[in-house]
Amino acid sequence: MATSVLLKNGTLLLHDAIDVVHASKEDLLIENSQIIKIGQNIEPPSSDTAIIDCTDKIVSPGFIDTHHHVWQTCLKATHPNHTLFDYFPTGNFVSSFVSADETFWGQLAGALECIDSGTTTVVDHAHINITPDHSKEAIRATISSGIRSIFGYCPTARVTQWSPKFEMAPDPLAPWVMETFDQLAAMNPLGPSGRVRLGFAFDMLYLPGEVLKEVYGRVRRAGAQLITSHSVYGVAFGGPDAPSTANHLDSHGLLGPDILLSHNTNPKPEHTQLIRDKGVKISSTPITELQMGHGNPVCLYPEYQQISSLGIDCHSVCTSYIPTQMSTVLQWARARRHEEFEAHSKWAKNVGSSVRDVFNLGTIQGARCINMENEIGSLAVGKKADIVIYDATSPGLLVAADRDPVAAIVLHSSIRDIDTVIIDGVIRKEGGKLKDVLVAPDIEAKEENGGQRVQWREVARRIRELGVLMDERKKAAVDDEVARAAILEAFHLNASAWADTI
Repeated sequence: MATSVLLKNGTLLLHDAIDVVHASKEDLLIENSQIIKIGQNIEPPSSDTAIIDCTDKIVSPGFIDTHHHVWQTCLKATHPNHTLFDYFPTGNFVSSFVSADETFWGQLAGALECIDSGTTTVVDHAHINITPDHSKEAIRATISSGIRSIFGYCPTARVTQWSPKFEMAPDPLAPWVMETFDQLAAMNPLGPSGRVRLGFAFDMLYLPGEVLKEVYGRVRRAGAQLITSHSVYGVAFGGPDAPSTANHLDSHGLLGPDILLSHNTNPKPEHTQLIRDKGVKISSTPITELQMGHGNPVCLYPEYQQISSLGIDCHSVCTSYIPTQMSTVLQWARARRHEEFEAHSKWAKNVGSSVRDVFNLGTIQGARCINMENEIGSLAVGKKADIVIYDATSPGLLVAADRDPVAAIVLHSSIRDIDTVIIDGVIRKEGGKLKDVLVAPDIEAKEENGGQRVQWREVARRIRELGVLMDERKKAAVDDEVARAAILEAFHLNASAWADTI
């Protein structure tokens, strides 16, 4: 494998000091995992340098997905018409049906789907921690895929009975849960070049304050990259008087700049000010938020735009392609703005948010939201070589790429237009096709060698079989109405418990 890669004659999308993106015809040189030079007519440093001709190609920073449940590949197209509360029994809690080995293949397929889509870094809210082996197999799959990840180790509620009564395991924080986290933290960062970093995903905020303080203190002392939680306010989540996630964490002294809140829909002004004051960041997932009843995406609100990023949430609902989230939220925000003007019998002079605004949400701002701006998020000397190369002559990008390459990606592109994906200096997709992966023998491996070579078609075969099995398991066990009623009751009880502790 070549230790240097030279991208020749491409249209590079370069961010300036104030995040304005400029298209520049230049070369880019990668050595090992880093970008070491950008300029005109760069000569290959050695005879074994891999040279990629980027004539008629757009060279973009890799996309950063800040909220994704990567294991859920076997559930794709399960929730096309579901609200959030329909999703819980058929999406979230069916993790109880998946074995550790099945988790490996679901996770590997999900991570490879991200790579195929141009995502080079993913924040994985991994609510699959049914046993210690489930999280370890998910991490092994993540390492094997080649993606850069913050693996959000997630204490996960396990269903013990679906009917006639819906019941959960009584101790979601059994001793093994945090003991396993400590074991993983001792190995952190994981994989070649530390490509996978350990984070923490936590939604059990209904637990007593002293428990929350112990858990958050333990996680921070262990060096977690970030702590992420779901944050949704509204009628279904305790009503307008329910405390916000930010407010609840702050009441226990736990809110800070290592916190990433997913969604944050329907925020009150006082919650917004608290979030900004404490340096908290936001991951918006426009497609699931608009479909499932979370509320409107906040990432283009003026008070949130500079602290927001984009995520996929559930690829059981939608594509893993971040530019689809970009275009969705951009046109939704423009439509909403036009409606506001129309309501006052006025006509807007412009459309409001721009394609560059949402492009940044999926690149440089995503890096800031996970505290990795100095390493990823833009094409710059010294940063990691996480790069997506588009074919500018494809039917979708033709002409658009010449006129405005950022608009071409946001509004005209599809996954088929992605020719090459490079992560950490390694080519993971080439000629429009995913490359084979080497399956890591264990999660302690620091070199990418010696593992079993697996092609995409083998991954696909296993996931199709698992999809059939999951449908059979759900049909045999899940009573949707019983589960939905229990979940609604639990949400209201938890909201009341929060209020009592503040």
